[in-house]
Amino acid sequence: MDIVEREITASELEEIYRDFERIEQRDGVPQVPRERYSYIAEEDGEVIGFASGLTHHKWFYLSDL
Repeated sequence: MDIVEREITASELEEIYRDFERIEQRDGVPQVPRERYSYIAEEDGEVIGFASGLTHHKWFYLSDL
């Protein structure tokens, strides 16, 4: 078997998210809206940092730094 490394497609990612939602529904996990928060750090008008992530229930998942 050959293993191929490549970027995930948008449609594959959506299917993965749908599968997670099906598992959560099956397990009785309440559906809650997810929100993305993004923050920029600037110094003297220049961007020196960035952080972004999603809320899920009471947690915040850092996705980009």
